[in-house]
Amino acid sequence: SIDKTKRMAKLNQDQFAYEEIKVSDCVIMGHELLWKVKQERDHLYSLPKMTEKEGMRVANLELEFGEMDGYTAESDAEELLLGVGIPIKDHEKLMSSIAPGLKLRVLLAQALFGDPGILLLDEPTNNLDINTIRWLEKTLKSRDCTMIVISHDRHFLNNICTHMADLDYREIRLFPGNYNDFMIASTQARETLVNENAKKHAKINELQSFVNRFSANASKAKQATSRANQINKIKLEDIKKTSRVYPFIRFNQGKKIHNKVVEVENISKAYDNLSII
Repeated sequence: SIDKTKRMAKLNQDQFAYEEIKVSDCVIMGHELLWKVKQERDHLYSLPKMTEKEGMRVANLELEFGEMDGYTAESDAEELLLGVGIPIKDHEKLMSSIAPGLKLRVLLAQALFGDPGILLLDEPTNNLDINTIRWLEKTLKSRDCTMIVISHDRHFLNNICTHMADLDYREIRLFPGNYNDFMIASTQARETLVNENAKKHAKINELQSFVNRFSANASKAKQATSRANQINKIKLEDIKKTSRVYPFIRFNQGKKIHNKVVEVENISKAYDNLSII
């Protein structure tokens, strides 16, 4: 169950959803209630003159704004933007004016904004360099919140996860530990079932052999019946076939490739002063 008092945030996947919004504002929009209060507050302050009712309303908004750390919202957004690698010069630009890869980083900052109690992240390391990934790992580990993360990056999962949810056999099983712990535990669990079944098969074969040999023998008929009953009591574990689908690409070779695929002369490659070729 989800604690209704906790705010939930997610990593939005539509990088073009905020084209006419400033980068810094896009981050603050991650806290929907704060953004709504900020919009109304800014509107009232923009009026040439406020009525008494509007003045009372803005006073209440100030209380809500402060309780949600609204007075530090802009600096908090700026800190997150710098963390995900967005330079200061881009913070006041429209989302439409920055590169698609940077837009995804802004959306990541948006999800992290305001310390949500529940955080849903789908492939958060996409388009991130190694330094930003390390920053993200450090940031997530410092948060006191529930996180559900989907990622293809096993190193990232190893560094941040305390539990792994395995979706297979049309059910979800929860494993304690990180990705490596999960792989070891799930492999061992399957191997244990296979080994137990192998032992049971061997026992069944042993008992069945006795039954076949002595079932017609009057002096040992009772023993044969007893062993037949033992066979009926042995239950083999149901080892289900995985429901995972692994991609497989095969390229059919039209003709045999010559031993010498390419021949070059006078080629060189270097990085700074390091000669590679």
